[in-house]
Amino acid sequence: MHTDILEVFKSLLIWKHFESINKTKYNLDPLVNHAISLMDLYYEAFPHYTLHNRQHQKNVLKLIGELLGDYLQNLTDLECAIIILSVSYHDIGMVFKEDEIKEVEKETNFKIFLNENYTAKLQFEENNSSANSSLIEWYCRWVHAKRVWLFLNKL
Repeated sequence: MHTDILEVFKSLLIWKHFESINKTKYNLDPLVNHAISLMDLYYEAFPHYTLHNRQHQKNVLKLIGELLGDYLQNLTDLECAIIILSVSYHDIGMVFKEDEIKEVEKETNFKIFLNENYTAKLQFEENNSSANSSLIEWYCRWVHAKRVWLFLNKL
């Protein structure tokens, strides 16, 4: 990510507060850079997703700061760091590589998805037990929160 993009994040209230009280010198820059650069790739697999790139992460972080209002001043540096990193990584599971998409039907979570979503199961069975692109996209949205760990374990 370009420095100016990270500077946009650093201009937000919560990040400013974090930097003003960061006594333990947590360095969030490389972690946030990593997440945001990956989030800019989410649309490669699913161009019809709603906006979930760096702009979305920035908007969420901005809104949290605004919602906290004056209470923001009560947060510790660790609490701010957790919020910033949570916002940066919360949708990272939406990033799928092409080879991952081709293999979704083999995933244990795909079977769980079908069992928990009767409409999806019916669609799958009506398509000769094969997932079409809309069903795969639905599954990928459904499983994205569980996939966050795939990315966090690589850090």
